[in-house]
Amino acid sequence: SHIIKEVERLESMIEEIVRFKALMITPFQPVDLSQLLEEVMYSWAPELTAAGMAWSVDTQGRAFEITGDLNNLKLAFSNVIHNSFEAMESGGNITISVCEAEGNDDMVLVTFVDSGSGISKPDLPNVFDPFFTSKMSGPGMGLTIVHRIVTRHSGEVEITSVPGEGTTVTISLPKKQDKFI
Repeated sequence: SHIIKEVERLESMIEEIVRFKALMITPFQPVDLSQLLEEVMYSWAPELTAAGMAWSVDTQGRAFEITGDLNNLKLAFSNVIHNSFEAMESGGNITISVCEAEGNDDMVLVTFVDSGSGISKPDLPNVFDPFFTSKMSGPGMGLTIVHRIVTRHSGEVEITSVPGEGTTVTISLPKKQDKFI
């Protein structure tokens, strides 16, 4: 059974490597972050509900439009949710908010806060490294993909965490992109 579990883990790693390698930036288009986040959470709703997790999305009742790659942004947000899901084995809360960056109305902040197990201080500097994981399963590519997608959108990802209390992932994205990477 141990060998079968390890083979399944390796298969998962290979799938993530293929997905990472296949990341392509399609032409940027207008993207409503509020609507996109609602769609991502709708796709996660059955799993979150079954696991006894609560979630909310605060968009301040407005659209936050940026220029970007819709599919890759959906993948990045879904990967953040997936990490939160895995960190909250016995239930918990995920809160997502969208707002303009203070002092910089050219940037939009998307913040994910979970009440999961958190990330230890020594592990935090490594979370964007390919294949780095503190879990017993999984390929360790989720946050690497998030980081790659966000930086290709000229944005930034910041993670703060307190073990036993949860993790906050803040993604900052420019509203308008002139380049099409």
